[in-house]
Amino acid sequence: MRCTEISVNSFQYGSGEYDNNLIMSATFKLFYVENQTNIIQVSDIIAWDFNEKKPASQICADILSNCTSDFSTPFNITVIDNNFGLWADFIENNGMFEEDLTFWYGFVEEGNINRPDGTLFSIDNACIVNEFDGSKMVQCCNSFEPVPKAPAGNFPKCKTFKSRVSILNVNDNYSINATASLTLMIFDDNSVVSTDFNFTENVIFAYDLNECGGIESNEQGCYLPYVDYKAILSVFIEPPSTIEPTIGKWIIRDNVMMSSEGVPITAKNNCQYYNEPLDEDQLLSSQFCCQEFA
Repeated sequence: MRCTEISVNSFQYGSGEYDNNLIMSATFKLFYVENQTNIIQVSDIIAWDFNEKKPASQICADILSNCTSDFSTPFNITVIDNNFGLWADFIENNGMFEEDLTFWYGFVEEGNINRPDGTLFSIDNACIVNEFDGSKMVQCCNSFEPVPKAPAGNFPKCKTFKSRVSILNVNDNYSINATASLTLMIFDDNSVVSTDFNFTENVIFAYDLNECGGIESNEQGCYLPYVDYKAILSVFIEPPSTIEPTIGKWIIRDNVMMSSEGVPITAKNNCQYYNEPLDEDQLLSSQFCCQEFA
């Protein structure tokens, strides 16, 4: 099942005189057109400062500086390259900027709303609670839709992926301007470690794998969820400054590793290919392939 609507309640609290006591809640509903658009409708908005006894001045999405101060009316976010976030700006009564509360961050892909670490909501795991350092977030999926199921069979999981990206000059017969490559090794404890990182000098390549941000060298790693999850690999490139296009992914659902919903990664289906314009003169071309199975 994929999640198409979530409700989120986020709190920051403390007992001290200068501690924040903020609450923000909203509902996110996904309107999805395959291979075209992901639109998130934000509604039922509450953003309140208990210390100042007043609402936030505005809430904003991190896409195209999309903001609103009208909390009674739903507003839409057109999601670009899967990722989106939402925060609230709070202003003190003296007019000074007080706090911006990062309300939610995650991604949408294949018609599914995903948490930043990639954890998939499910009927048995519909609500997720996170608490840390005087803050608490409760996220619940309110609406599920079926997804294509993988065919019956035994499908070994991939344990080594290889990514290669190239910046091509469109106006010069698609000549190569810069390249980068990275190997990701997945271990039995769900840790992922980067190796064989190579790149063209004078161009910055920084990879993101869900919450494992800023992979810019070898032997960087992190842990992926122990439940069903989706992993999205993206890359930031400068120059030109990009918005981190997706360059690879995999899904773990019902103990099957898939390249997309219902499509297992196999020896015959081991590669993904992506092409995305960077600007009118350059194109990002990438491939993401499984090199070794468990």
